[in-house]
Amino acid sequence: MSHHLDTKSDELLPYNQSELQAAMVKHGQLELMLGDGIALLRGFKSHPKQSLLPWLIWEYGLGALVPYLDDLDQVLQQGLAWQRIRGTRKSLEMAYGWLGFSLKDVEESDSYRHFYRYQCHLEQLPSLNDVERMSQLAELSAPARSELTRVTYQFDIRELTLSAKPFGSLLSDHSGFRHRLKNGKLLRISTKRTHPNQFSFSGDAQSGLTRKHNSTWHSYTSEVLGVLRLSEPVVNQFGATSMHSRQSSRAYILDQAQWFGHWQASSWSATHSPQIVIAHQANR
Repeated sequence: MSHHLDTKSDELLPYNQSELQAAMVKHGQLELMLGDGIALLRGFKSHPKQSLLPWLIWEYGLGALVPYLDDLDQVLQQGLAWQRIRGTRKSLEMAYGWLGFSLKDVEESDSYRHFYRYQCHLEQLPSLNDVERMSQLAELSAPARSELTRVTYQFDIRELTLSAKPFGSLLSDHSGFRHRLKNGKLLRISTKRTHPNQFSFSGDAQSGLTRKHNSTWHSYTSEVLGVLRLSEPVVNQFGATSMHSRQSSRAYILDQAQWFGHWQASSWSATHSPQIVIAHQANR
């Protein structure tokens, strides 16, 4: 509305003007005084300077993401995109991507009593430090009512509800161990490690092992003489022999390490003094 006012409108004020009347006239002329400066402010957030980034991060409320991203430019660019989808599964996937992890699935609880609990199934093996940072990002990304209770990787055994007795509680739980976070909450971690079962060596060696086990036994059976028996009882004899043999061998051949060198003499083009390079030869 200030453009409808005359720049010389203060001349129309009476001599007995009040402070309110004078302030209203000056307020109408602010656009004329600050118009050039206001025009320069347009678009300054699109390509901000480095000195302005901390203030923009504070203005947008992205200070909690600074420990998880490399620089302030990434905090401002990815943080604004994360803030628009905050409270959804996509925000949780985006936040875990900052740590180098990808989510296989986000599973919500089917229980009516614990409807707010959910589990995260990962594609990579996390460490305890990674799990600590995941729980912090989960509190920022997930809805306020939700709670992360379990993290799995390639090992997921579900609970079996047997009964309400104490024995039933042995199997009425998910796989994994309970880890206490820094904030005092408990988080169950269920992971699986795989190790290679094939090895290759640069050399060969030989070794042998032979194991034998022999056993022999005999069994005699006879009837006990009765009171009215006068003849000798018939004796039954049974014999058996068992033999076990196992032999294993391995071969390793290691080459002899050798290194060859030679004497070499060279001279500089600018001087006439020779330079001798000494090389050594070693066999073992």
